[in-house]
Amino acid sequence: MQVISSLSTSGYVISDVSAWPLSCVIIISLMVFTGACSFSTGGGFKVSRLIIALKMITHTLYKQVHPNSVRTLKYDKKPLKSESVVSANLFIALFMITYLLGALLLSLDKLSLLDSLSYSQAMLTGSGIPLISPEATGLADGFSSYGKIVLSALMVAGRL
Repeated sequence: MQVISSLSTSGYVISDVSAWPLSCVIIISLMVFTGACSFSTGGGFKVSRLIIALKMITHTLYKQVHPNSVRTLKYDKKPLKSESVVSANLFIALFMITYLLGALLLSLDKLSLLDSLSYSQAMLTGSGIPLISPEATGLADGFSSYGKIVLSALMVAGRL
């Protein structure tokens, strides 16, 4: 239920995630980053973009080993345009830069590194709750005006 709640951006908290093993929290966090399928309103950079990025990585490694080969990138058995590959990779890069910049700005509001990363992810992906400290009921209660502005900016950036 916790995984579905995080991925569907409903924000329900059914258990204290901080009591879970770190490996479980990391897996859920990676799933939240990925988000959902193409037309879902869930946050993250979507599965299709992740698949394109992974195919681009394997394609580049293959070209390093076989420099004279001619091989096209395909998605759903159709060749991809170079613009599609570039835009998918650019989106993921901008998403991660925004995530890390948001965490950096939140850390200036006297948050620990894990809390900053967790709140930045929760706001940017729209998952509803930070995974590291989900016991926060009034999410913005402990933040200064500066922190609330950063959280709001991350929420807007995540929806755009």
